[in-house]
Amino acid sequence: MTNIIPTHSPNAITPPDDRFEALIADALKRLRSSRSRRKYRGVYIQWRDWCAERGIDPHALTVEYVEAFLLARVHTQSTVNWMLSALRTLLAAAVLRYPEEPLFERLHNRLRLARVHVEDRIPDSEDDPDTIEESRHRRSNKALRGDDVYRVLAVWEGERLLHRRNRALLAVLFYTGIRRAEAADLLWKDVDLESGVIHVAHGKGDKARTVPVLGDLAIEALRDLREMLSQVRFVFPSLRRGDHPNTWPITGDTVWRIVKETSERSGVDFKPHDARRTVITGILDNGGTVKEAQAVAGHAAASTTMVYAQAADAKALRDKLKTGY
Repeated sequence: MTNIIPTHSPNAITPPDDRFEALIADALKRLRSSRSRRKYRGVYIQWRDWCAERGIDPHALTVEYVEAFLLARVHTQSTVNWMLSALRTLLAAAVLRYPEEPLFERLHNRLRLARVHVEDRIPDSEDDPDTIEESRHRRSNKALRGDDVYRVLAVWEGERLLHRRNRALLAVLFYTGIRRAEAADLLWKDVDLESGVIHVAHGKGDKARTVPVLGDLAIEALRDLREMLSQVRFVFPSLRRGDHPNTWPITGDTVWRIVKETSERSGVDFKPHDARRTVITGILDNGGTVKEAQAVAGHAAASTTMVYAQAADAKALRDKLKTGY
């Protein structure tokens, strides 16, 4: 049998599409429950479509790609866990289907040990109000001041790709309010630097939206980064030794680690979600409406947006919201 996997790169796996459909069939045969087969097949179709949008072969089930896929779509830990289990089952089927290809076994071993963590979320408006209030107090309730944001960005003022990538990443978080998983998943084709907008292709609930970049610092940081990544599709790629970009993106966990390091180096105590809160609070403080802040945040309901606003402003804005303005 012809070797279907070049050995130089896991994302270079290139069997024909019909082989992936056959692989799905093999994976589903391993399941006893018809309900599990329906759920797992849904994951495999989502995975196939996500890969097709990015020019990635669906057989390339690397930890990096899988984490980017899951965090772009899922925001509860239990759902991440069973979807990860589904993809492990798919790789286990690949190991049996292609025993002459050791790369599948290596990918399976890596994915079997991988853990994808979802940060605590603020529930949506359809969740129980008591749960919303409890989550509101559990999550950091912090919006940074402008001078703190500048201190954060100043940490990465160097000329290396690492510096430019991290500075642009933080600028995007603080000037668009997108989620860390959404930032990690960004493609350059979704960034319009001339118009100053970013298209989030797969937001929470797999919903797309277009958000404005609310600061020239972020536009400048993205332009600087683009100069060094003319041949890379992902805005924030993973880096290898020598400050060279990989072909796959960073993950949500990588964003978390970058924020943690930046917080320690800048002396500004913040978490990834505090950047999101900063943007939403800033919109409201500067005269923006709740509906405008809601559109930028990608919230299904205005009441969710209100949870993110600083407590001092939330009461007045809630009163304004009730009147219908």
